[in-house]
Amino acid sequence: MSRVFIAGSSTGLGLMAGQLLIEQGHDVQAHLTQVWLAVGDDAAGVSGQYFYHRCTRETHPAATSTAVQDGLLAACVHLSGVELPAAS
Repeated sequence: MSRVFIAGSSTGLGLMAGQLLIEQGHDVQAHLTQVWLAVGDDAAGVSGQYFYHRCTRETHPAATSTAVQDGLLAACVHLSGVELPAAS
């Protein structure tokens, strides 16, 4: 089969085209991981993981740091002037 490059394949017609081409055995490039996650069974039921080129990857430690998350939220409040509701 052929290698196909698709832009805008994460939604709509691009996603449908990517799914169809993968099912037909084509090597679809561009947004490949998103299409693979949408139509493949390999990652079915997997949640909370970071994928890169159809493989799980470790995230940067800051991605799971509550201190970094709190700092980001504080910056959003400071910049927007909108107070966020307290966590319940």
